[in-house]
Amino acid sequence: MSVTIFCTFEQQDLADLAMGKLRASTKGIKTIHYITGNRHGSAVNAVNSISPSNPVTVKIVCTEGTASTVAARLINLHAYQIITTR
Repeated sequence: MSVTIFCTFEQQDLADLAMGKLRASTKGIKTIHYITGNRHGSAVNAVNSISPSNPVTVKIVCTEGTASTVAARLINLHAYQIITTR
């Protein structure tokens, strides 16, 4: 079964570097897609004061067994608004 993880980075360059490191260090990632705009976090942004000028949202599809590893690695790679869906 697959798990989808959404996360946000402050800039495209940071997202690109993080996704390269994530792919190199974590097995079980099926796809990575960049999403235009910040669709998943609109309700969260109303609560948080984080509002970068050019945020980039990334959708990662991975195996269920590696989802917690991917989410933990995203924290280390400076992602925020990490949302896991099954």
